[in-house]
Amino acid sequence: MQRVPDPSAEAARVDAFLGADLRHQIEALLLEAIAMGDTSDPAVVKKRTVLLITRHFPADQAVRAAALVERYLDYRVALGSIRPPADPGDPRALRNAIEARDHVRSRYFAPEENAALFARDAELDRYTLARLEIERNSALSKIQKEAALREAEAGLSDAQSAQRADATRHLVVAAQTAAFEASGASEQARYKQRQAAHGDAAARQLAQLDREERGWQTRLGDYDAARKNGANEQDLQRVRGQLFSEPEQLRLPGALTARTQASARPQ
Repeated sequence: MQRVPDPSAEAARVDAFLGADLRHQIEALLLEAIAMGDTSDPAVVKKRTVLLITRHFPADQAVRAAALVERYLDYRVALGSIRPPADPGDPRALRNAIEARDHVRSRYFAPEENAALFARDAELDRYTLARLEIERNSALSKIQKEAALREAEAGLSDAQSAQRADATRHLVVAAQTAAFEASGASEQARYKQRQAAHGDAAARQLAQLDREERGWQTRLGDYDAARKNGANEQDLQRVRGQLFSEPEQLRLPGALTARTQASARPQ
């Protein structure tokens, strides 16, 4: 299989606005916007981004960039409605999650924008899904699976091929963590299994990530409780500053939406 051209690079050659760094420019803009204060209301964040547009985009791209950034913010909030797969190692569940996310993207971005923003991620998604389907295909022999995996990897660009090993490892780790959460495994049991599978250093790092995630969920619950108890905006801003870093505050709208939807689902 021949390596395919990078769609984002192709788009950049035709349209300078749709360059390879477009997504990084938008994320940098949003990080600067949240540093200005309250992030609970997406409309307020949108207004701030307009003031910052010319710091991140040339003047002749400002109007176009402002419109795209507004839609990007709406997209980030909408992602909170997508339920992650219970088992990230299940090809069918992963395919459903990817298709749901792609459907959200198609609602907010034109095809050429989608390519500039997400083509590289989509390429790796296709490979990851193909790899899982090959590995779970009991009709294939070991030799056939190895050949199919080589064929799938050949379709990656050079940059994505270099990232493949890390992506694969992260996927395996995510599946293992999901299983731990489902079973209520203790911290000691998690450490022993991770140490056997990934080594001592990785097991320690993953244990730290577990603690950070529990801390995030606790802080999110505290903030949600303050909102529901009728705290005014000034108090909420103070609580946000105490509980969350600036990058974390950018995650709040989507995280709160996901939390509300999860609590509304039948148990």
